[in-house]
Amino acid sequence: MVCSCRWRAMLLAFCLMPGVALAQPAPPSGTAEQQQRCRAAFSAMMAEPANLDTAFAFASAAIQVGDFEGAISALERMLIIDPNLPRVRLELGILFYRLGSFEVARTYLSAALASTEMPADLRQRTERVLAAIDKERAPGKLTGRVMAGVRFQTNANAAPSRGEVRVGCFDALLTGQSQA
Repeated sequence: MVCSCRWRAMLLAFCLMPGVALAQPAPPSGTAEQQQRCRAAFSAMMAEPANLDTAFAFASAAIQVGDFEGAISALERMLIIDPNLPRVRLELGILFYRLGSFEVARTYLSAALASTEMPADLRQRTERVLAAIDKERAPGKLTGRVMAGVRFQTNANAAPSRGEVRVGCFDALLTGQSQA
């Protein structure tokens, strides 16, 4: 009984700890200079929310530090302001591809390809990303994992000299036959 009370107390203490989160996003990466540039670009974007150039500059800086979600939100806001931006749709498709959301990526990339104003080099890049998505989603992909281990023990039947063992939260006595 004492043991189960301890477990309950520990569980309650863990749940009541302030600031504990079970799933936290990865901290931004990049150099201190890149992070500073990203913060400055964010401030500039917030000062002029309708300026597409500052929004794109922030998205580029956010991608460099690994803040894909921040870049996605800035790029999607750009599409709200001007929905005819095939390059923004391409960048969104690439970001969603990098996050592993292949169907959303395919939607943005297909919309970018449907634009008549898309330059040829961007069209080729879009087609390469779509081909990579098709390759990722192909059913013939085979993956596996191999694990091996070795264990050695001189006397696997050895028991404590006093014959007492702890099983979970309880003390138990071994019989004479178990100690042999």
